[in-house]
Amino acid sequence: MQVKTSAFIVMALAAATAVAVEWPAALSRPLPEEPVDSSAAEVMMDQQGRLEKAWSTGRTRVRTLTSSNSAVLRHNDSLGFVSQSMKYDVSVNNDLELQNHYLDLSGHVTQDRYPFEFSSLGVEWMPFMNLNRGQRKSTTQNTLHLGPTLGLSVKGIPFRLRGGGAVDVWHDELPDHVSDYDLRDVRDMEEDIGVYGGISAGNGTEEILPGIPVYTEGSAYIREQDSANVATTRAQVLFLKELNLGDSLCLYVADSLLMGKSAHMSDRPGGETQFSTTPHRVWHAVRATGGFRARPRLHFRPSVGYTFSLSTLAYPSFLGDVQRTDHTIVAMLESAETFFLDYAGGIQFDFVEEDWMYRFSVPLEARRWASPDGDTVDNLDTLDKNLLDNDELVTAMSHRVGKYLDNGLGLTYTFEIRRNQISYPNFYYQDTDTAQDTVRSVEDADRIRHRHRLELTLLSRERVRVTLQGEYLKNVTSYVRAEKSDRNKTARLYRIEAGLAFSPLPMLSFEEAGGAKVNIETFHFPQARPGEFPPYSREFYSNLSGTWHIRRWCALEGLWDAIYRDNGYWDAKEYRDMPSDDVPDAFYAIQTKSLETRLELATSLSFRQWLLTRIGAQLHDVYERSFREGVYQTADLGIGYEMSPFAEIRVQAADRLLLDARVKRYIDTVADDYWDLSLALQAAF
Repeated sequence: MQVKTSAFIVMALAAATAVAVEWPAALSRPLPEEPVDSSAAEVMMDQQGRLEKAWSTGRTRVRTLTSSNSAVLRHNDSLGFVSQSMKYDVSVNNDLELQNHYLDLSGHVTQDRYPFEFSSLGVEWMPFMNLNRGQRKSTTQNTLHLGPTLGLSVKGIPFRLRGGGAVDVWHDELPDHVSDYDLRDVRDMEEDIGVYGGISAGNGTEEILPGIPVYTEGSAYIREQDSANVATTRAQVLFLKELNLGDSLCLYVADSLLMGKSAHMSDRPGGETQFSTTPHRVWHAVRATGGFRARPRLHFRPSVGYTFSLSTLAYPSFLGDVQRTDHTIVAMLESAETFFLDYAGGIQFDFVEEDWMYRFSVPLEARRWASPDGDTVDNLDTLDKNLLDNDELVTAMSHRVGKYLDNGLGLTYTFEIRRNQISYPNFYYQDTDTAQDTVRSVEDADRIRHRHRLELTLLSRERVRVTLQGEYLKNVTSYVRAEKSDRNKTARLYRIEAGLAFSPLPMLSFEEAGGAKVNIETFHFPQARPGEFPPYSREFYSNLSGTWHIRRWCALEGLWDAIYRDNGYWDAKEYRDMPSDDVPDAFYAIQTKSLETRLELATSLSFRQWLLTRIGAQLHDVYERSFREGVYQTADLGIGYEMSPFAEIRVQAADRLLLDARVKRYIDTVADDYWDLSLALQAAF
């Protein structure tokens, strides 16, 4: 019997192998679209609910409910394609007396090769409904888009045209309950009628011309309504060329534009919503990426890439315009399979410039506004926004090297460093006569992050596996301006974990993951923060699980978790506001201590490999103490001991059906009991 690595260790290993410097995702070869089944039906359901029974009344009520449901019906044959979808989401919070319902019934029908061999004709419909129920009233927004579609194929390039009518209907003052609605509420609804249209070309996954490795797609959309007039365009081109020597050349260009405003249900104080529109805005983004990836030479494969991006956001009606320019240079090196080590690393430079109020020039001589004794000029808002201009330089480097033998022994070491330098150059004066009382941002900062991680597999046998992990993380934050330099600090994380997977018998296995971590902060200028101490915390944990397969269809499972935590601060003489001879020069002052334990026992039953059930119970307890009045006193968390019996069921039939259901009851010695119910269903026919 092979020993399985615990899920906790697997997740940690996966996170550790992520390299900070990565190849631009836009330069990857696009995947072809999956073929659509001739006829299919897909159903997905995800239900999460919490029921509570109050012992004082004996009644059970729904405290919270989150439900997401969707269904898609498709039929595809030689004549055309029909699709109808349904998505219904609901969230209920009876503690706050809030409900939200959302319904989407979009669909379309298309007849192929009509009226010509190279064209298709169809109809699309997109009805949406959103209902929000608050404590005092309800609001609703209903939208319908309906119109014809036309598909064309011109020299193998697909085109699609669409257009029709758009209707928005809303009401901000409905009664708080559906049973109180009447015809007057329907007549009082407001409406906005308009039109929409769009065109798209290409699909981005197929070459536009045979033998030419260029992939392109683009689209344009416009909607004209009083409350929501918007126009968008999007285009992208990808060029992938493999050179004669096996090297690869990649180029990518994309452009996106959005202008207009949109209508939505916005949140208001008290959890209520109201129909409103966003301000008119113009957003434009351009991105160009180029890269060169060489074939493996001398056991290594180098690659370089450059990305330029420019985005602007403008509001014609109020302040808030911003332009962001970004230049990114990346160089990477990967080892080939023929090399005796597994290596991946790289370096990346990011030059970012953010320009607020970029359409308005604010010269130095205008960066003044009158003192309180004089006349105030009208450009103060512009000056304040102009202070947000910043220049940022991000430098990152990462290296990952590993070696594993055929017997499973080996190690992986990861080193990452990232430096983020940001400066705010703009300022203005509060005195019109002399350059006094300068106003500027004090957020100029230099942040450096180091990360070292080592993973070792010390023993790997058929029935036993031993692993060890260690991690050191250091974050240094330095504010350049004197006004905020007292916030300069260094944060450190130390973590170590050992893992053991052991199977003494073919039907019996155990897994243990235990470790410790420490978080430490130090202040660079403690004399500027007298009487303020840096935080300090520790954690020690152990996770032990075991499985005994009594029969092929029956197993007993056990889990024991124990986590000790303490939190406090580092008390040293350099941080104290006055000296004291009665206490040590430095010590760890623990403010809270807690011990969290969890015991779970379950029986797992499987039938014919398609039905799996788990029935069990979990005992949970948190014992916390706080330092008050010179002693550690037990903290009342309001739950006491907690017992949670549960039942789980999973039904899986190939790729057609997957059902997960769970019922869990929480019983504690202090608060009222409650139930957690969950149901997830995926079905395809």
